[in-house]
Amino acid sequence: MLKLQSIKKLQETGFIRVPHTRIQAAFTFLTYKVKLSREITN
Repeated sequence: MLKLQSIKKLQETGFIRVPHTRIQAAFTFLTYKVKLSREITN
């Protein structure tokens, strides 16, 4: 989550210009990973 927030900050300041679809794909992948790890711990 920290990485995602820092990336968002960089994008807002204009340091990073990434296509929206790429950001969405990375975000969905991260949320999927988190869900998976939660299921494993539970």
